[in-house]
Amino acid sequence: MRLLGHQFLTVAATAVGFTLATNTEVAVVRVGTEGAIRWRADGTDPTASVGVPAYPLEEFSIDEMTELKAFRAIRESSTSVTLHISYYRKEPIP
Repeated sequence: MRLLGHQFLTVAATAVGFTLATNTEVAVVRVGTEGAIRWRADGTDPTASVGVPAYPLEEFSIDEMTELKAFRAIRESSTSVTLHISYYRKEPIP
């Protein structure tokens, strides 16, 4: 894979999505130490109690274009959380 860029995304009380780099095919996300988030990648905003939970220092990846574009996250508690995101493009192994 080829690294395209990084993003620090603050997740607060309103659902937010990725700012995708051009040609992004994979996002690797690490949850910051501040708290947990809830996320969805189906085009529906999560809430503080509905969505896939992700906890401090947990890492996950998304590698489907429709899910990358539909990704939304919100914090679970009253503390905003920073997501550390790396964006990649898949490349065949020579």
